[in-house]
Amino acid sequence: MKDYQIQDFSASPGWVSNFMKKYDLVFRKAHLLKRGAIDQNYVATYLRDLPTAFAKFPAERILNMDETQILLDYSSKTTIAKKGQKAVKILKKYLDQKEGTTYVATISKDPEFKIPLYCIVQGISPRCEKKYENDKFKDSCHMDHSDKGW
Repeated sequence: MKDYQIQDFSASPGWVSNFMKKYDLVFRKAHLLKRGAIDQNYVATYLRDLPTAFAKFPAERILNMDETQILLDYSSKTTIAKKGQKAVKILKKYLDQKEGTTYVATISKDPEFKIPLYCIVQGISPRCEKKYENDKFKDSCHMDHSDKGW
């Protein structure tokens, strides 16, 4: 708008509708992108080396770990895209992600060896951990924080 010296522009719903029709644009529902293809060479290497690891290490040192980040995203669930476009990529930098928590769960092959849930909350100081301070959760999860939630 600055480039064309247009000030105080306000578009009516009709103007937006006509603009979208003129440029063949439609509203699309946002969907998460699916994970890429799994490299079968990594799978084969893992399956080949697993029995060696089971024989080499004690059960309490054989671990299965997974992490999941949960983001609170207050962005719109729809976007505007070209009509007929197969996939609509929404850039992460434009999402209004207010906060996120990463949960890291680890289990040992030895069922007697317990490893607590590890939670990394988004924030730059320990203050961001306050919302998780309740007796039930505090005892079952090791808390930490980082500026990006991971």
